[in-house]
Amino acid sequence: MWQVRRTIRSVTVRPFISYAKEDRDMALRLYNDLRVKGARPWIDEHDISGGQKWKPAITRAISESSHFVALLSTCSVNKQGFVQKELRQAIDLLDTFPPDEVFVIPVRLDNSEPRHERLAELQWIDLFPKYGEGFGRLLRSLRLEPTVSEPTEYQRHVSVAPTVRGKVVVTSEKDDEGFLTSDAVAELVLGRVQGRQRLRITPMLIFENSHQHTWLVITERIVACVLDDTEKEASYDPLRWGCRHRFALPVEVEPYKKNVGLLHLGPEHQDWLYSTRLHPDPALLKAQVAALLDA
Repeated sequence: MWQVRRTIRSVTVRPFISYAKEDRDMALRLYNDLRVKGARPWIDEHDISGGQKWKPAITRAISESSHFVALLSTCSVNKQGFVQKELRQAIDLLDTFPPDEVFVIPVRLDNSEPRHERLAELQWIDLFPKYGEGFGRLLRSLRLEPTVSEPTEYQRHVSVAPTVRGKVVVTSEKDDEGFLTSDAVAELVLGRVQGRQRLRITPMLIFENSHQHTWLVITERIVACVLDDTEKEASYDPLRWGCRHRFALPVEVEPYKKNVGLLHLGPEHQDWLYSTRLHPDPALLKAQVAALLDA
């Protein structure tokens, strides 16, 4: 049976938590709760090692984060210092994202009003007076829980998988052997990503055996992996993970067995099998995928 050698998460979510030291207890609570939900949040207290230079560590962590969670309180909005520098860096990064993509998430801890003009333009989330309700909204913004959105013009011409008790039911077109077609794989991914995106290339079949097909789907902003398994139950979700291009770099390949090799996409998505019959030249496979992610 096809399998990876280590556990991976379906989606790479790496939120940076920015906070004033007066709000440390709430920041740590949020950090721990996000970890329980499968995220890999970054917070200075846990992620800066002893002896490490903390200013460049923070700057790098923000640039590599999937989201920037700005904890706002009476203390933080009135505070001068590095917390404001963190916010300015995040706002500068926000300008590089498409208008419909979420990066900076203002999270209020009290009735304080954001002073930064760009923060005031963003919908904020309140963790008060009911922490649980606000935390649920944050999970949806981070796409750690399913969202239910109104149909859009874009969604009407792609297949969006329905859910039953939180499990995705795939109803896409299949071939005579019961596998998703290339078009169905593309529709599965495009129907689940944020905003309007186009494919950079038709879905790339990287592995196949008698009951499993593995596809890479690369859009303008994300790369996704679809593992189609005909032996799984109907509620099985073949969309295994998706992340922004930079989180799938570097691309590496290595030999494994006679008919298969291993494809590594960044630090999170390691040990995915590829069929040497489909891709006999590992250097070419590596170059093709890397070029699509770097484009």
